[in-house]
Amino acid sequence: MSKQKMYSMHGYCKVGRIDEALEIFNEFRSTSVSAVACCNCLIRGLCEMGMADMAIDVFIEFNENGLPLDAGVYMALIKSIIEEKGAAGVSNLLLAFDKCMIF
Repeated sequence: MSKQKMYSMHGYCKVGRIDEALEIFNEFRSTSVSAVACCNCLIRGLCEMGMADMAIDVFIEFNENGLPLDAGVYMALIKSIIEEKGAAGVSNLLLAFDKCMIF
């Protein structure tokens, strides 16, 4: 994925234009190295927009496909869940991770 597309996707997320960000994401979801960077960017953007549930879905999909995600993505997910749903949300996130054998 070109840096320009990555920056565009991040920018779309920041201003709440998730549909445009998802269009870029879908263009690159089948590639390997670019998909990791793309997924990291999308998850962080979704978390910043308060869309933790969608971010978790993306996270789980990419984990199931064997793509590694960086520690910053885990932190963004946890922070977003705490802000949106509190401690109970984090507990549910950990249960979802366990169910998907992420740990």
